[in-house]
Amino acid sequence: MPDKKPLTLKEAVRAITSTPRMSHEPKQQQPADDGPQPAKVFEDHETGQWRVEGFDDDGHSEVEIFTGQTARRDALRYAMRTYGHFREVQLEPQN
Repeated sequence: MPDKKPLTLKEAVRAITSTPRMSHEPKQQQPADDGPQPAKVFEDHETGQWRVEGFDDDGHSEVEIFTGQTARRDALRYAMRTYGHFREVQLEPQN
């Protein structure tokens, strides 16, 4: 059995940082295999505004904000018209 020579500090650092789990590069979001994510429709509890968050065809995030007495209805209509499918979600109040 051959003797293993200890790694130098430079070799050890290169070995550790070259592994995928130690990479410091930001990972790009991969598109889901099951199609686009549904848009999310929710009320901003701090402002009372209704928001629609979704992704365009290039994967960029889009946000539309609605205010007034018909804000919820307008947000739901916008989500249906723009994205075709959506989820109305309830956000947990932040303490």
